[in-house]
Amino acid sequence: MKMSVADLQKDTLAEVTLAEVKDWKKNFRFEAGKLRLIPKKTTFRPIMTFNKKIMDSSGKSTRQTTNTKLLNSHLMLKTLKNRMFKDPFGFAVFNYDDVMKKYEEFVLKWEKVNKPKLYFVTMDIEKCYDSVDREKLATFLKTTQLLSPDFYIMTAQILKRKNNIVIDSKNFRKKEMKDYFRQKYQKIALEGGQFPSLINVLENDQNELNAKKTLVVEAKKRHNYKKDNLLLPVIGICRQNYIQFNGKHYKQTKGIPQGLCVSSILSSFYYASLEENSLGYLRDENIDPEDPNINLLMRLTDDYLLITTKENNAILFIEKLINVSRNNGFKFNMKKLQTNFPLDPTKLKKYGMDSVQEQNIAQGCIDWIGISIDMNSLALMPNINLRRKGILCTLNLNMQTKKASMWLKKKLKSFLMNNITHYFKKTITNVEFANNTLNKLYISGAYKYMQCSIEYKEHFKNNKEIYDKIDITICSIIYSVTRAFFKYLVCNIEGSIFEEEQYPHFFFSVLKHFIEIFSTKKYIFSGVCRILRAKEQKIIDGGNSELIAYNE
Repeated sequence: MKMSVADLQKDTLAEVTLAEVKDWKKNFRFEAGKLRLIPKKTTFRPIMTFNKKIMDSSGKSTRQTTNTKLLNSHLMLKTLKNRMFKDPFGFAVFNYDDVMKKYEEFVLKWEKVNKPKLYFVTMDIEKCYDSVDREKLATFLKTTQLLSPDFYIMTAQILKRKNNIVIDSKNFRKKEMKDYFRQKYQKIALEGGQFPSLINVLENDQNELNAKKTLVVEAKKRHNYKKDNLLLPVIGICRQNYIQFNGKHYKQTKGIPQGLCVSSILSSFYYASLEENSLGYLRDENIDPEDPNINLLMRLTDDYLLITTKENNAILFIEKLINVSRNNGFKFNMKKLQTNFPLDPTKLKKYGMDSVQEQNIAQGCIDWIGISIDMNSLALMPNINLRRKGILCTLNLNMQTKKASMWLKKKLKSFLMNNITHYFKKTITNVEFANNTLNKLYISGAYKYMQCSIEYKEHFKNNKEIYDKIDITICSIIYSVTRAFFKYLVCNIEGSIFEEEQYPHFFFSVLKHFIEIFSTKKYIFSGVCRILRAKEQKIIDGGNSELIAYNE
């Protein structure tokens, strides 16, 4: 840990006195963040948290934290993020939905030009946040045409039905309407000069407001803010940021804080501004099947992926990015540079390599942000760690003492159904990859569910009435979630690779995986294994009539 702090002090931190921090708090009305060091494979990731309450001029604690003080600025920067993605400006993507939307568009273009050979490049920016030039960033923000001169902040009151309440029909009493809904307020920034109705705002798919099965009411008058006023605190905290670690105080000497609500947008915008001047040539495309020139370039935070039909485009991309990095004081991790073609040996020194052996040439599939891409078919599959330790190291149990069976069901749903939509669309995968993805989800989900079930059994070990039925409950949840999972794959995914007729095989496959995983702890789950095996045998003996119908 001492080595970690020493490394940070060399590059990005300088120790300061408490008096200097107090002057900064008094003048800028911010609160120092706290530094956490998150271990990585060979190094660590410095994360700053800004949850401490800001003190007012009299020394009393307010309700604001640094992040809540930046709330309106954050709302404005979300409009910048949306404009960057839609206009387009740079090549940033901000989440898996953005990634898959662009990826699907590229796959359809590639099929139109008869699936020519593709060239792949992945690159990684070293110390992405620490490498942002704060003065350049401030200039980019002040001069960009993507931000309107003024904004209106709209406040929406959102009411969602509490669907997970278990009602006791014998002792049921009618409650007030408000007790059946969850309520929250959400703010949305609207560009100045536009006065859309609430309906128009909800129709905009970029507003991050999930209005499905929701009552939405505009709750307050829209307030006007100037861009320059909203930028002031953002630029201020980036230029002067103080943190605490192990009882000492430090000032950040370069880069932007990693942990602010605005950090990811600021970083993406900064690198997009640099990309726009050097990589615009990749937007010049030709969809003539005789000589196709189509390109897909995406950057998620610090990870680049380029797929192109021209080898020259790929080579030029590497050279231009290296030149951009050298001209703007940041580096690429050349050990993570990955291609599916050999680089020119005479240029290896320029790329920061000493020999041909240092080239990382991908075969078959190329990996990017946890996704494996088949370089021949462009089919996708998630990178899921299938070793038991690797699966369980990310598991957060945090069991609720009330409605524990509901907690167990929600857990299994999340293990199988989180962020999986795009791996089962006909347009961007095939049957082989979809089935491999399912097998990975089953194995990972079963191990995590088994660990949650151990916690569940332990919690109720002294409650004989519940404990005697726990094995049945665990199996019932497997059946119920399997049914919901398949229904989601068939009904909710547009252009799903699965059909209704495949449900028998789907259900049987789930059973086999859960039996195999739960058998590893047979001394705890002998009853569960017995019930699941009996269901499996009934299906074998009786056919589909023994299935739990997915559309019940």
